[in-house]
Amino acid sequence: MMELSVDGGPPRHIHTREDESIYLFTGTLEVECGGDRFRAEPGSFVFLPRGLPHAFRSVGGSATGLLLITPGWLDEYLSELQEAIRADADEIKKIQETYGIERS
Repeated sequence: MMELSVDGGPPRHIHTREDESIYLFTGTLEVECGGDRFRAEPGSFVFLPRGLPHAFRSVGGSATGLLLITPGWLDEYLSELQEAIRADADEIKKIQETYGIERS
């Protein structure tokens, strides 16, 4: 569990090992999950199940929320990804593969 602060958002991707959920505190998110597209406003709970391609991005400014990952080991992935964010695409892809994340 971690606080999420978004300006923009992650590219479309698939989690092969965990579910991702967001409880939105402030701002607005545009969410895509599988074939569904919708907007989440403050107070919304967004469930992004493993195996479905998804993406989200803030619209109209930044958004904050509580990010829940089940099971909860994805914090290590996010730490490694943050350290490699300036690395080349191959290094980022290697980290994603280690944690079962697929770009879609």
